[in-house]
Amino acid sequence: MAGHLLFVVLMYSFSENKAQVLLPPTLTVNPLVITDSDSVTLNCQTPSSVSASHCYFRFVRGGPAKSFSCLKTLSGTELLLLTHQTLPAEVKVTCFYLDGYQSQESIMSSIIIQNPQPKLTVNPLVITETDSVTLKCQTPSFVSVSQCLFYTVKEQNTRVASCLKTLTGTELLNMAHQSSPAVVEVTCYYTAEHRGGQYQSPQSNISSITIQTLPPPTLTVNPPMIRETDSVTLNCQTPSSVSVFHCYFITVKGQTLNVLSCLTTLTGAELLHTTHQSSPAEVKLTCYYRVKVFSATSPHSDISSITINNAVKIESSTMQSMPSSTKATDPVKEESHTTQTVLTFALTTDETSWIIGAAVTVGVPLLGLALLFIQIWIEKCVSTRPKANVTDDREYMADFDETYSIVTYQCNFERQQLHQP
Repeated sequence: MAGHLLFVVLMYSFSENKAQVLLPPTLTVNPLVITDSDSVTLNCQTPSSVSASHCYFRFVRGGPAKSFSCLKTLSGTELLLLTHQTLPAEVKVTCFYLDGYQSQESIMSSIIIQNPQPKLTVNPLVITETDSVTLKCQTPSFVSVSQCLFYTVKEQNTRVASCLKTLTGTELLNMAHQSSPAVVEVTCYYTAEHRGGQYQSPQSNISSITIQTLPPPTLTVNPPMIRETDSVTLNCQTPSSVSVFHCYFITVKGQTLNVLSCLTTLTGAELLHTTHQSSPAEVKLTCYYRVKVFSATSPHSDISSITINNAVKIESSTMQSMPSSTKATDPVKEESHTTQTVLTFALTTDETSWIIGAAVTVGVPLLGLALLFIQIWIEKCVSTRPKANVTDDREYMADFDETYSIVTYQCNFERQQLHQP
C-alpha cells in the first residue's frame, strides 16, 4: 500500500515538472479597437520547439476555452456573441496550447468594441465666407446619442452641436483659426451613455470644405469728368447673393470717404476737400463692402478715376471745341464768341454837378449842347488813353458764351476849361 502511494506521488510530480517545461504562448491582437462590423486578428504564437495545429482561446465571461487555429480572425459581432455582451464592450482574452499537457496561459489582452462610427455629410462643399454649409453627423439608429461634436482636423478644435448643424464660412474659419481662401477639414463623433457614463464613438470620415473669398464689387463713376460745382455719382455694385451691411469708398492714397451707402453723389469740391487737392486734379477711388455676419470684408474693386477741372478751363475748352461751321453760319453765335470791351468813365461829383448845373442855369434848350460838350471831352479822354483800371471779370451769359472785359478809365475834367456860352 505504501508502495502504491509512492508511485502516485512520483507520477504527479513528473506531470507537474512536464507542465512547467511547456512555456506560455505569446498572444497578439490587431487592432485593439474595433467596431462590431470590423474584424480583429488573434495570433497565439507557440514556442518554436512546439508544433501545435490548434490553440485554445479563453474569453473572460465566455465560459470554457474555445478551440481555434492559432491564427484566428473574428468580427466584433462574433466576439460580442462569444462573451454575451452588447455594444460598447471590452473583451479580455488569453490563449494556451496542448503538447501532451496544457501549457501555461498567455498574458491577457483587451479588445475594445465600439459603436459604429458616424458618417459625416457636407453640403455644399464650396462656399464663400457669407455662405452657409450644412453638416450632418449621421449616427447609428440603435444608439441613444447624447450629442454630436464637430472637429476641425488642422487646429483640433471641437464645437458641441446637434447632429445637424448649419455654419457660415466665417464661423468655420474662426473655428479652424484660418482665413479665406482656405480648405477646412472637418470630422465628427458622438457621445452616448454606457453603464452610467458617457461613451465616445469613433470619429467619422473627414470632409473638406473650400471657403473662397468674398467676390469684389464693381465701382462705376458717372460722369468721370466734372467741375468743382458739379456732382458725380459713385456706385459700388455688390453681388446680389451677398447681404451687404455697408459700402466704403477710399482713395488710392488711403483716404476714406465718410460714405456708408453703396450709391452716393458727391460734388467735385467735396472730393477735393477729402483728398486735400485743388483743381485741376485727378481723384482715384476704389470701394469695398462689409457683410453683416462677423463683419467680413470684401476685396477692393478696380480703381476708377475722376477728373475735376475748374470752371474757366471747362468754358474755354467748350468755346474752342465749337465747330467752325457754326461760327460762320450763325451771326448771333459768332458775335457771342468775340471779346467785348465796355468802356466806362468816372466823373467826379463836383465836375458832373458843375456841367449839368451850368446847362440848367442857361436853360433847357441848351442842355443838349452841354451834353454834346461832355461827349467831346469823353472822346478826347479816349484818344489820349490815360492809365486804365482793368477788372477782368469774366462773366458767363445765360444765352451766349461770350466774355466781357470791363475797362474803366479815370478822366479828370478841369473846371476852368469849361466855359458857358
